[in-house]
Amino acid sequence: MIPNGGLWYEVADIQFHIGVENEINNSKHHPAFRVKNLADCRKYLIEQGVRIKEDIAIPGMDRFSFFDPFNNRFELLQYKDL
Repeated sequence: MIPNGGLWYEVADIQFHIGVENEINNSKHHPAFRVKNLADCRKYLIEQGVRIKEDIAIPGMDRFSFFDPFNNRFELLQYKDL
């Protein structure tokens, strides 16, 4: 933990920062992760009972979001040329 709340993770050259907010709002902020097999990720999450949200299409990529037990949104995406 850092003094102002949240966590920082680092693996190799990737850093992941998780902050803490005191107010619940409708922010569109969320992390997005590029994956190599979006269909397998979707299948696994659905099998685990995770809530999925279909996102608006973006040319050249497939994507969807899912929510953790605290209603935090995470996006997974796959470029169509992968």
